[in-house]
Amino acid sequence: MDIPAEDEYTPIDNKLSVHQLLNQLSEKDRQLISLRFFNGLTQSKTADILGISQVQVSRKEKIILTELRRKLTG
Repeated sequence: MDIPAEDEYTPIDNKLSVHQLLNQLSEKDRQLISLRFFNGLTQSKTADILGISQVQVSRKEKIILTELRRKLTG
């Protein structure tokens, strides 16, 4: 029986890490990320749903993704 190399688990570990990081976001930030990346909505449509401007969505998205990347890569 072959034992998988540690690298074979990396995608699963990354998914778990991302899931954990998403759960640490505020409800509004999690909703923004969910609408944009899991529901595939545009920044404008996301802004309409959240009651903020498209510019605010763009700025918040950049801040959230930068922070998630920083935490994920350590």
